[in-house]
Amino acid sequence: MFDKERLDEQIQFLTEWARRNMTFEQATCLFAVHKVMFDEFNVMFEQLSKEHQEAGAMLAATASSDLKAAEMLMDLALALKAGLPDLARQASTAAARAYKRQASKRAKNAAEHRYSRPGSAREKTEAIRRAWASGKFSSRDRCAEEECAALGMSFSTARKALRNIPKPS
Repeated sequence: MFDKERLDEQIQFLTEWARRNMTFEQATCLFAVHKVMFDEFNVMFEQLSKEHQEAGAMLAATASSDLKAAEMLMDLALALKAGLPDLARQASTAAARAYKRQASKRAKNAAEHRYSRPGSAREKTEAIRRAWASGKFSSRDRCAEEECAALGMSFSTARKALRNIPKPS
């Protein structure tokens, strides 16, 4: 499938070129770029593979994703040949996207944990909605007024929790 000798020659050529033309920092940056891009390619490949499997055209999907991966690698090789500035910009963009995605995921998990604790706003909201669903109140205002103190929440917060909640049947 691959010409091992040709690959070895290309690797040797690029290694020598990098040693002559790059500092350690640049080489490290290039490695980071390749790692981030490779990870992004893997994510895209997995997503494409899943979509194609669901569509029932796995063989066509594999060929298509291989072609796309080859095109991306060719673009990456051309960018490397053109110089490091474009490659560094792509790497920093990809790294920033990955960092933002992780930060967002951590923040969402932290918020979910915070709002799911016992005695949290979510629990109080569910409690006032259960009280309203019990049917013992004639209006949402009365329910909010009578239950807010017992739940330790303000009237306006209790009233907002009852917005768009259907009347009990």
